[in-house]
Amino acid sequence: DDENEDCADISLGTNPVVVCVDRSTTAQLKMNDVCRRRGEPSEGDCTVVPFVSVETAGVHAKLFCDFGSNFVVVDEDGETPSSTLLDRVEVNNPDDDNTEST
Repeated sequence: DDENEDCADISLGTNPVVVCVDRSTTAQLKMNDVCRRRGEPSEGDCTVVPFVSVETAGVHAKLFCDFGSNFVVVDEDGETPSSTLLDRVEVNNPDDDNTEST
């Protein structure tokens, strides 16, 4: 039961990024907080630990990324990102002329 996990005692070690998959919102917030605190300057250590959280439900997914307060997003056109529903998946085998649709 990850609702009761005490993430404050977690050691991130030398992991370059933390990926949290299908955890409760409470666990995600705690893990992100641990990554954020790891990135705060203390005794000369200011290594940002990027945090990525993924939640899945069937074919739907939600992704959250926190790369620290110094991360800059470059938006090429200023347009609002669009959402697209997945209509079909095709698997192409370069050695085979048949295409499978699912």
